[in-house]
Order: sequence, then structure tokens, then C-alpha cells
Amino acid sequence: MGAHGVGTGGTRGFVCLLCVDVSLSDVVISDLGVCGGVYVVDTGSRGGNGGGGAYAEGFGCPGGGGGGIGGLAFVADSAILILDTVSTWSNGSVAPGSAGTTGVGAPSAFPGQGVFPGIFLYQSAQLQFQGTCSVNFNIDSDSSLATPDSGIKINGGITTLNSLGNTYRGPTTFSGGTLNVAADSSLGTGTAIAVTGSATLQLGNSINSMNRTVTISSGQTFTIDTNSFNLSNTGPVNGSGGTLAKIGTGTLTLSNSSGTYSGGTTISAGTIALSAAALGSGSIGIGASGTLQGNASFTLSNPVTLATGSTVSVPTVGDKLTISGAVTGSGSLTKMGDGTLTLSSGSNAYTGATSISAGTLALSLGGTIANSTSLAVDSIFDISQISASSSTIQALSGGGTISLGSKNLQIASGSFSGVVGDGGIVGGTGGSLTKAGSGTLILSGTNSYTGNVLISGGTLQGNTNSILHNITNNSALVLSQSFAGSYSGQITGGSLTVDGGGLISMTSPSSITSLSFGTTGQLAINSTLNVTSNSDISVPGNGKLQGTGTLTAPATIRMYGTMHPGNSIGTMTISGNYVQQSGSTFSVDLDPFSAGILSVSGSITIQSGSTLLVNPEAGLYASNTLYTIMQSTGATRTGEFSYVTLSLPAFQAIPIYADNTKVSLLINAIPIPDLPISPDARIAARCLQAVVDQSANNPTPYIGILYLLQGSIEQNPFVLLLDIYEEIQLMQIDQIDRTLNSLLPTTLNLLDFTQNTALLQTRQTISREMNFYLKANCGQLHSTRLWSDLFFNHSSLQTNGDKAGCIANINGGTIGFDTQIGERAFIGGGIGYSVNPVHYFDGLGSAHLYDSLAMVYAGGFFSPTWYLQTALIGSFNYYDSRRQLYFDSGDASFTAAAIGQTKGLSGLTHVELGTIIDLPLKLRPFTQIDWTILHRSPFQEYGVGEASLIVDGHTSSLLRSETGIELSACISTDTENTRFEPYVILTGIAQQSLFGQTETATFQAIECPMTVSGNPLPKGLFSFEAGILTKFYYDRVSCSANYAQELGHGYANHTWSFQARCNF
Repeated sequence: MGAHGVGTGGTRGFVCLLCVDVSLSDVVISDLGVCGGVYVVDTGSRGGNGGGGAYAEGFGCPGGGGGGIGGLAFVADSAILILDTVSTWSNGSVAPGSAGTTGVGAPSAFPGQGVFPGIFLYQSAQLQFQGTCSVNFNIDSDSSLATPDSGIKINGGITTLNSLGNTYRGPTTFSGGTLNVAADSSLGTGTAIAVTGSATLQLGNSINSMNRTVTISSGQTFTIDTNSFNLSNTGPVNGSGGTLAKIGTGTLTLSNSSGTYSGGTTISAGTIALSAAALGSGSIGIGASGTLQGNASFTLSNPVTLATGSTVSVPTVGDKLTISGAVTGSGSLTKMGDGTLTLSSGSNAYTGATSISAGTLALSLGGTIANSTSLAVDSIFDISQISASSSTIQALSGGGTISLGSKNLQIASGSFSGVVGDGGIVGGTGGSLTKAGSGTLILSGTNSYTGNVLISGGTLQGNTNSILHNITNNSALVLSQSFAGSYSGQITGGSLTVDGGGLISMTSPSSITSLSFGTTGQLAINSTLNVTSNSDISVPGNGKLQGTGTLTAPATIRMYGTMHPGNSIGTMTISGNYVQQSGSTFSVDLDPFSAGILSVSGSITIQSGSTLLVNPEAGLYASNTLYTIMQSTGATRTGEFSYVTLSLPAFQAIPIYADNTKVSLLINAIPIPDLPISPDARIAARCLQAVVDQSANNPTPYIGILYLLQGSIEQNPFVLLLDIYEEIQLMQIDQIDRTLNSLLPTTLNLLDFTQNTALLQTRQTISREMNFYLKANCGQLHSTRLWSDLFFNHSSLQTNGDKAGCIANINGGTIGFDTQIGERAFIGGGIGYSVNPVHYFDGLGSAHLYDSLAMVYAGGFFSPTWYLQTALIGSFNYYDSRRQLYFDSGDASFTAAAIGQTKGLSGLTHVELGTIIDLPLKLRPFTQIDWTILHRSPFQEYGVGEASLIVDGHTSSLLRSETGIELSACISTDTENTRFEPYVILTGIAQQSLFGQTETATFQAIECPMTVSGNPLPKGLFSFEAGILTKFYYDRVSCSANYAQELGHGYANHTWSFQARCNF
């Protein structure tokens, strides 16, 4: 190495002549002189004073040196500049110099034209780094002055290239150490990366687009540390025997499949994402924090080795990544992303767990995961493409989907709540299941596979939705469910246990080794079940056995729970012996013609403490009907039931033990009218009983209360009322009362309540007009008046026992006129109309009343202070009624509307006597009487078939008296043009229905009058009214507003009214 020096002031920089290798250690370039630089050549033919530039701009340094290239350093020809532990280099601000006189070897090749503020590499020069270097300057070359070999090399240490504009042409070579870059442009304009020794490329920022060819020498490892950033390279990775390693949490994306490196790939952390098979031919090792990601559809033939926690992701639906190489290792595999990962190697031998979190994991050709310790399916697992007939998994879990196609899946153990079905990627039907090994497999989903099931070992547990078709049972089967379900397949061999509380119905012949019941097991045998074991079959206290089939067992059936022969009514046969244990229940269903029967070929033993539960179904029962409910066809019956339970009050049940081979049951149906029901309910019950008695010689089968909804009576003239009677027999007393009361015309009496309220509301309007006329608080014009009144009334009558109440809204208006007769009398008349909706309480229906009214009135003083006034009101009424029939019988509970319309007339007579006392406040004590009479025409309902009523005509009357006092005053304004008359009235009321408190009707099907009383009105009321009258234009125009309230026991009435008047 030639001599060198450090320039100060620009007279001379660092010059090395005939140098090939120059190393600067621990040198900060700015210390070489403000105007000095470094000039390195491999011959003595070029030189220059200061070689790095004539001067540094802004410092006024004198020129010198040959016509050099300005910058920190100039590396020429084949020279190598090695930077060792240089940490603070920065770009200089330089300009080209001119030829000097003190330089060594006058330069002739450089005319002094270039300005490169960093390090300039000429021809095949090379810049090398070792140690710790943070480079803040450019590394440049010029296409006309440098060869493609002019580049940089990382020998060791950590080098950081912070410049984003490097233009060196040659390769970036790694022989060791770490190079940190933040952009693709930091690596110059050349596209080659040569790895001659194990080294690391580290990201300081994401690089989303790179096209560089990486060549890794044999036996060397090129590590890409993405940190938390991403790098995408479209160039190939080459090199025989070279290894690519990925660390850092970010993503490395490779898309060039022409790469030839063969030393393998390791993904220790983060993700390698592939758009093609770009990982050469070596093995792929996926670490615990590593992810292999497929961003397109292609096949990787590389062997894959897994560590615990390895992940393979195919993010996009429709993308399919196939790994045809063997997957080995002790680690686990997690499938992520919505795309499909297919394993097709028959040499897969990894032993860790397999988890499908998203998308599809498929097996094809010889693909297998048999050595994987477990499979968690939370998305899709597909074996439809395998070339073998079956595939094996160990422990199964999750709630996703398994697609079998036409293949068989062997499962050793686990618990799976998802769906197992046919179909899959290539489709197919007939998919089947095999329970292998000694463990327990629980299937709880709603499956759809169409093949059969083989239990070769251990226990298979499921339900009638999850275990389908025929089962060959060489071990143990458990059917456990909380819901009722039917199993239609055949079970051959092994043990069967039922449990879970839900009724399991077996509908195909089966032959098993043993039968047992869990704590809450329920089994319905509706075919033939043959049990070959000699062990007794015990049904526990919360268990149940029922059905219409045959149970064949050489041992004894011991019933600790409930025996229920038939599924409703039918015969269950036991080939063997039967014991009804103490504390157990024998439940029997029956209808008017038959009952459930338990037929036993062996002996029947009924232990003390057992219960007979009787469940009648709907129908018309004859008195004292005898049924057989238990019988021994080959031996005898011993013992009796200790208890008989019948929850329906309309029946009596008595077991008969006269024959020692059977048990009989005597049923007596109690007529509905003889039950402890309410008096009104008994009225309807007697008419229903009359229908039953009339049809006794022509019994009809139970057709169903559905006819109520259809309004159909065509099938039989009595069928609907018979259906109602049959349903009522299955009710409790309170249900019977409510149902029978809804059949009666009781609610029609509330039409009187509403109509009386409407008449009294109109009378209140007339009384108010007459009182305003008589009081004349602020004086009264001798005139003829026109007046109008708009009212809104809300009345309620509460339910009283079994008499329904209602809410009535009286909304309407009146207009009228009156005129004076002489000095102190008047006469008038008017018309009105109201719409009156009524809603019955307890859901018993509604009605609408429409009133057209006419009225006349007169009054006057017969002494200085006493007055008499009277009024007559007549009304034409239209009624639209919707009675709601209520049927409360378990599953048959519903309502139906009986619709009817009719017309009527009504009237009211009113007389009032009172006096006017002039004090500072004007007092008006008064008493009045109202008498109403109402008449409705008969009508016939429709909508509920025979339950529709023919309603008699109805007349009723109400007498009502009121005594009260009014206080009023006159308030005048200053102009005397506008005056106000406020008032308040307090009243006590007594009322009495004179006649017509009952309603009479009969069913359409039978002449059976039903007369019932309605909800009685309260006899004493208290009333309050307040309002204000305003007069304008010297009493010619007036208006008023009022509120009135009546209160009584279970009764309330509120009225808001508004009036306007004009005097002529």
C-alpha cells in the first residue's frame, strides 16, 4: 500500500497511487480537510492535488489537483475502498476542480465535469463495508465511466444505507454482516444481489416493488429481516445449495418461479407470501411464528417441515395452494384465509395438531393427516379428492363443515358440533363414517352424509340428527339428546345407550347386544328391537319407554321411570318379563274407543308404590267404558297400582284387577254441567250437553276444533259443538269457565251501557244550552240562537266476576236552534250523530255503535226564581258486534270471532226543576230525572259455525236522577264587549235499571235458549263539571269549553266538549 496523508485546507487529500486495497479505520471524512478528499487509483497515471475537488463551496478554498470528480472519495479502476467502523459520513457540497500544478501525475482523463457529492466508483471499483457504518451520502457511478462490476460489498458488521438515490451500477454483494436499507433505490441501479457468505438484508421501511436477482452461494444463508415492514421482489432467487431465511414480523412476497436455489427456505417469523412456486427446490421450514401464504393458485413440490404454531394461509376465495411435498415435523399446522390449501402427499407425517380457522383444508390424491394428533375444524375440511377410499384423523373438534364426497372418514375420538356431509370440491354421494380406536367420539351437529356408519372400537355418541342411516356396531353407541327425534336406520350389534331427556324414536328393525338407559333416557320403539344380552334392562326414574313396536329381550324389563305404551294410543309388545317398580309410572292414553296397551309374553309384576297415570284424549265418551291396558299373553299378572292419577276433572278412572292376566281400566265421563263451574258457564254447558245427548245415537269421530277457524259446518250438523264439548273435557275448571262464558251473549249487554252513555251525553249537551239560556249571568239578548256542540267521551266499566267490563268512546256532535217565547221561556230542537267504539275487557271482543239523533226541548221560569225545563231525544242505532270466543286447551288454544249486525231505536225523556239565586256568585240548585228506553232487533251471528248465536230482540230501560248545585259568575272587560262566565257543577246521581238486564240467545245448531245477565251498573255516582263561556260582539257570538266527570264503583266517565253559538 502506498504512502498516504491527510490533507488540511485542500492542498492535498488522501492520495494512494498504485493502490488496489485501501482501508480507512475510525476516520471521519470531514476531518480530511474542508476542501480535501480521498483519491484512490490502481496506477500512477492519474492524480491530482486534493483529488476530491478543487474547493468546497462556501469556504473559498483555493483550487488544486487535477480535473477531478468532486466528492468525498473517488475510487478508480479496479481499486477497492474499504470503510471500517465509519459512522458519520455526510455528503459534501462540492464543485468540479481544474488542472493543478502540484498534483502527482497530472490528470489527463478527467476534464473536471462531474459533481458527485458522495463516493464515486469508476470502472470496476468497489466500495466495501465492515464494522458499524451509517452512510448518509450517495454511492454513485456513471454509465460512461463505470463497468457493471462497480458495486458495494458487505463484509461484516452492520451497515445502514440512508441515501435513497444511489446510482452505482454493480452488484450488491454480501459476504457477511447486515445491510439495512429503507428503499429499493438504496441498492443502486444494478439488479444483482450476490450472497457469497451468510449475511442479512434488513428493512428500515416497506419496499413494495423490487426486481432483483438474488444468487446465494452453496452452503450460505441469505436472511431477510423485514422487521415489521414488507418487501416484494419479482426477481428470482438462484444458487445451488443456497438457503433463504425469513425473520421479522413483516411479509416477504416472492413471485418469480424461475429461481434455482436448492438449499431450502426457513420462515422463522413473519410471512413469506407467494404468487407462484418461488421457493426453489429445497425444503421449507415453517417456524413457530412463521406463516407460508399463497396469493394465487399453484403447486409447491417442496417438502415442508413444521414447528409448533406453523401457519399456512390462502387469503383469497378461489385461490388454491397445493403442497405436493411431504409435510413432516413435530409441529402444528394452522390453516388461515378464505382460500383453499390442498395436501396431496401420502408421505405427510407431521405429528402436531391441525387447525382450520378459515377457508378450506383439502386432501387430494394420497394426501393424509393421519399422524396429526388432532384436527380442529372451524371452517371446511374436504376429503372428496383423495384417491383412497378412506382417510383417517385422530381427535376431531370444532363446529365447521366436513365434506366427504363419496369417501369414508375414520375418526378416533373428539367432539364435533359441525356438519358432516357429502359433496365437497369434486362432489359425490355416499360419504360414510367409521369410529376407530378405543376413545369416544361425540357428534352433535345436524349432519347430511348419505352413507352408513361403522363403529369398530370405542364409543360413538350423537343424536338422531348427527348419526344417520344404518350402523354396524362392534363396540358402543350412545344416543343422547334433549329434543325429540326419530332414527330410521338399522343398528346391528354392540351396546346402545339412550340419554339426554329427549324422546328417541326407533322406526326400523334392529338387533343389538345390550340396551341401557342413562339418567334421563327416553326411547320409543316403533319397530322391532332385539336385545341378545341376558342382563336385565332398567329404565331409571327419569327415563321413559314407549312405542308401538316390539322389544325382545331374554331378561327382565325393570321400569323405574315411565312406561307409556303406544305413542298416543297403540300397543307395545315385550317379549320377556316386565316389572313395574315401586315409584314408577304407567302412563296410558285413551279415547272413546281404545286405549294404549302393554302386551307382555312373560309375567307382569306391579309393585306397591307404583302409579297409574290416565290421559284421556278428545272425544265423546260413553259412561263406564272398560279398557284393557296391560296383559300377559303367556303368564300371569301380580300386584296392583297404589295410586291413580287423572288430572282432568271431567273424568273418573278406576283400575280393575279381576283377571290375573291383565289390568283393565273403567272410565266414566262426567257431564260438563255436573262439574263445579260458575252458574253462567253451566248455562252454556247444558246446551252443549243437549247437543251431545241428541247425537248419542249417531256418534262421530273427533274431527278437530280447527273447524272454528274455518267456519265450516258442512260435514255434520252437530260436529262443531261436539268438537267444542270434546275440547272442554280436556280443560281444567278455570279454563272451562272461561271457554263456556265466551260462548254466551253476556258481552252484548255492554251495548246497552254504551248506548245509554251516548244518550246521556247528548242530553248533557242540551241541558248545558238550556242552563246558559236561563242563567243569563251577563244579561241575555231576546233572540233566536244557533248552536253547535262537539264532544269526546271516554267511559269504562270494570269486569265484575265473570261479567266482562269494557271501554266505550262516545265521539260526536250536535247542532241546534232555540228561540225565546215571551220574556222568560224558550223552545228549541236539534240533531246529532256519534260513533261509539266499544272494547270488551279480557279479550272478549269489540263492537261499534252508530247513532243518529234528533231532539226537542223547552223551558222557562214559572216564578221569579224557579224554572222548569224538559227534553225529548230519539235515536236510530246501528250495531256491529264482534264477540271473541276463547278456547284455552293447551295446544288447541286460540280465539275466533262471532260477527253480527243489527239495528235499534232508543229514546230519552228529561225533566229538570231548579231555582236561580243571585248572590255575588250565582247559585243554581237543581234536581233532574232521565228515563231511557232501548230496543235492539234480533239478529244472527256468523263466523264460528255452530257456535254462532241467534240473538233475541232486546229491550231495556234505565231510570236516573241527579241532584246538584251550580256556581257561576260574570266577568266583564273594560270595553263591555267581551265577557266571561265561568261555572262549576257538583252532582250526586242515583240510577237503576228498570228492566232488560239480561240477554237471550241460542246456538244455531239446537234450540236451547241461554239467558244471562250483564255487568250491573253502579247505583250511586258522583259528578263534577267545570267550564267557561265567552261572549263577543255584545253577546251575539259566544263559545265555551267544558270538562265533566262521573265516578262510581268500577265506573268512570270523562267528557271534553266545545260549543259555539250565534244570536240573531
